[in-house]
Amino acid sequence: MGAPLCLPYVSDDVLGLLELMGYRGLERAEASDVVAAREAALLGRGEAACWVGCSLDSELVEMGVEVRWLGAAPGGDGASVRVAALATYDPRPSGARRVDLYLGEISRKHKVLLGMGVEMGLDDLVGLHLAHEFYHVLEFSRGQRAAGLVPKVRVHGLLGARLRPPRRAGEVAAHAFARALAGHGPHPALVDALVLVGSGVVSAEALLERAARARDLLDTCLACG
Repeated sequence: MGAPLCLPYVSDDVLGLLELMGYRGLERAEASDVVAAREAALLGRGEAACWVGCSLDSELVEMGVEVRWLGAAPGGDGASVRVAALATYDPRPSGARRVDLYLGEISRKHKVLLGMGVEMGLDDLVGLHLAHEFYHVLEFSRGQRAAGLVPKVRVHGLLGARLRPPRRAGEVAAHAFARALAGHGPHPALVDALVLVGSGVVSAEALLERAARARDLLDTCLACG
């Protein structure tokens, strides 16, 4: 269990790049991805400055968004992807607008973290998930997704390289938003990474190797200006 506990020292920039690339696509990362990840994180931190000290669940109610505190996540324990929180925002007058927090899954994540020696309160973990989804509600309600607000990234395909909006930019921004509001504790992206390791989905060695690759890419890009 010693190796995973080295991860809290991974920088926010490295975690943002890993999140943008979806961990497994890091070998395809290049300078445009580094720029997009950093800009997305700046978006999240900048937005957080407007909401410091606010009660996010109360703010959601004021926005006409229902906050639902639920038990088991969709699909149950046998699901290949476990959902801990989910924002739904339909701009139509009769559309669904809600944030679902699946306390059963959040509690499971909390137990995994405790088992790895990560001291974090359950309320703090719930708060991270609420803040993350709050950012997505802001995106959806304004019609301004983070992917459309940051520089495009170069994507290689059968027809060559094309510039495309980074589809995971919203996740990077939402994590940065939640991190900035929390003000302490591990980065939300790190929490997710540690849960993957603690659940046996990803090995600690593989995750540390990806973090090192991301750090090398960031250093190279910074050196090149």
